[in-house]
Amino acid sequence: MKLIRNLGLVLLGLWLILIGLTRLLAIVMSTGGLLLGLLAIAAGGVLLWSGVGSRPRSFGFMLLGAWLVLNGLVQITPLQVPGVGVILGLLAISAGIVMLMGVRGRVFRQHPGISLLAAWLIISGLLELVTFRLPVLGELLAFLVLVAGFFILLER
Repeated sequence: MKLIRNLGLVLLGLWLILIGLTRLLAIVMSTGGLLLGLLAIAAGGVLLWSGVGSRPRSFGFMLLGAWLVLNGLVQITPLQVPGVGVILGLLAISAGIVMLMGVRGRVFRQHPGISLLAAWLIISGLLELVTFRLPVLGELLAFLVLVAGFFILLER
């Protein structure tokens, strides 16, 4: 299971870096949505599969996996489902909080990528639920997710 979990973290780290770069540099790729959606589904699926039957602290990763799969499906399918933004927001907030609780006993220096990812999930989830916007918030979140992705690749 450790090899599978590492694969999930590698896919997650790559997805986070690509999301951060596309949002930070305002890159628009013709197949970017499809590529990012498929990568999100793959990362989420591996995280869900590796979390089955494991320790309770991996529940945050299972929520993250479910969020990634749903997020990926929304990106690659043309269907518009009412309320999916609220579901994604609540899943992101839940995953972020549970992940922060999992690293609570450890020092931030040991898991900066997971802590930054959890903060990004909570903030992104809240922004799905409210219409509050700041001009530089998008760039700050893109930078946060980019750094989280690098740290997750280094931590794995």
